[in-house]
Amino acid sequence: AVSAPHTTLPSSPLSHATRASVAVAGNISRGSPDEEVLQDVTFTILSVSNPGLFAEAPTLDALGVLTIAGAPGATGQATLEVVLHDDGGVDEDGADTSVVRTLVVELVKVNAPPSFALALGETVVVENSGASVLPRFAVNVSAGEEGEEAQRLFFNLSVVGGDAQLFTVLPRISASGTLAFTLAPGQHGSAHLAAILSDDGGTFFGGRDRSLGSPALLSIRVLPVPVPTRIVPALGKTVGGEVVTVTGRAFTPRDGPACAPGGACAGVAVFLGGRQCGNATLLSDEAVTCVAPAGKGLHDVTIRVDEADGLSRAGSLPGAFYQHSLAFGGLSSGGEGFLALGLGDAEADDTSGERAGVFLPPGLRAVADRGVRALAHFQGKVYVGGQFARAGRASAARADDAARHVAAVDGDSVGALGFGL
Repeated sequence: AVSAPHTTLPSSPLSHATRASVAVAGNISRGSPDEEVLQDVTFTILSVSNPGLFAEAPTLDALGVLTIAGAPGATGQATLEVVLHDDGGVDEDGADTSVVRTLVVELVKVNAPPSFALALGETVVVENSGASVLPRFAVNVSAGEEGEEAQRLFFNLSVVGGDAQLFTVLPRISASGTLAFTLAPGQHGSAHLAAILSDDGGTFFGGRDRSLGSPALLSIRVLPVPVPTRIVPALGKTVGGEVVTVTGRAFTPRDGPACAPGGACAGVAVFLGGRQCGNATLLSDEAVTCVAPAGKGLHDVTIRVDEADGLSRAGSLPGAFYQHSLAFGGLSSGGEGFLALGLGDAEADDTSGERAGVFLPPGLRAVADRGVRALAHFQGKVYVGGQFARAGRASAARADDAARHVAAVDGDSVGALGFGL
């Protein structure tokens, strides 16, 4: 070559990630203009001041692209001495090698992506259970690689399906992995969510500040509270034994009941005034039968559904079942009628009327006023005859406001059978 090839390299340190290919050489020339087309050139790296910085020796191709592969976890600077050769030879005092150029390479730490896993794909709670706090719902939460522990972490949790109206406070996951949310009253159903973990390490030199791959998916399922709306019959004996049917909705465990052939179903229980019915048998999601226990008075009817995972849900119908041992009507010693309906603790010969008004179910309270002259209990209903308030009146203040009447009472419903009898 008549004249030596030459090139330029950056004068300031080249900062880059631990593995990169980057164009660094500029103004590559083979020498004189006549030699530009005819000669090939190559770069040679003569020395590396800090070879331990690299997993592989750096290379520089003919186009001036430097390829580096840093050693795992290595950061710092290395000085490279570089020359450019052409294939024109050195005959006739020619020159085929450029002057030595130096290039400072700095390997910098880039942000590694954070990572986590979900302990459960679904969490199940019960309607009206309010606020839920579930520690360690997200596990193995990491900011990335060693040395990134001081980075701050943020979960982004968004509803991607189902019903967001289930919540008054939307679900969120703390940096420590705790899932928290607050249910809206009276709501049940499912919500599907997507979770992404981010850190504040940035994306310089190709760093990653978000968890890799697709968002992690989770579901929150809110089971309905069972709602009993009616019990038939609504009247029973104090010794119990009646087969009663409770109707309503949401009686079935989510994995289905465990029922013996033709017998009771595990996972569904019926309580009358706090005492458990026997042989509870689930007929459908809207009906269950059981045998009434012994008891006395006016009772709430409660349905409890026990799920396989230990979760329980219960709902009640207040004052819906009435148990009595004696009910009669007649005259008090003063000659006035008295309300002796359902004297649960009276003896058969107690006709004094001193215990009048004990354990009155709501329907009887609404109808009876001046006095009961006759009463019978037949097939789960109480039939009463006497003087009652006229239709539309809660009570009769005067004798002429009342009328003789016959009515049938079943729980809290009252049906007129005759008037003026």
